[in-house]
Amino acid sequence: MNSREEARANKRLLDRSLRTLNSESKKLQQTEKKYVAEIKTLAKQSKHTAAKLILKDLIRIRNQIDHYMLMGSQLKAINLKVSTMQVQAEINAAMKGATTAMINANNQINLQEIQQTMKQFARNTEEMDVKMELMGTAAEDMGGDVDDEAEASYEQILGEVGLELVGGNAVPLTKSKAKDIGCLERQLSQLKK
Repeated sequence: MNSREEARANKRLLDRSLRTLNSESKKLQQTEKKYVAEIKTLAKQSKHTAAKLILKDLIRIRNQIDHYMLMGSQLKAINLKVSTMQVQAEINAAMKGATTAMINANNQINLQEIQQTMKQFARNTEEMDVKMELMGTAAEDMGGDVDDEAEASYEQILGEVGLELVGGNAVPLTKSKAKDIGCLERQLSQLKK
């Protein structure tokens, strides 16, 4: 029987003993109540000798109840110690298992392989960053032409509706600028023909 099983068996035995003590204590308390009632009845009937004999038994019963309560407290303390020992045994077993697992993991780890993997990871990460930067630059270059063309088209549309872009805001064109834009638009349309 290992320590866990032994602790469980002892705990069951202690619990059984506590139940027995509680049961006996309750029986004695019921007897005590009966004796108190009987003593009162005998005292009313002036049977003092009989009442005193029963009173001696009552005192013995009360002492026995106190003794059972003391034993119950001691058994509870012992039961607590057994439970504590059982938990400690389980913690020790868990620590032993964890230590074994750590030893196995440490034996399987190859530091040189980990270092090589980390260097390769750093190299590949740096290479990927460079490629991403190049792709971003290329995308910006391609978008630059589109941005300029979009800006020119937007300014033309604003001119057609009588507005111009000043400081990022659309404001009404002055009459002279509107005439100039109108002339330029006519010339542009003639050139396209």
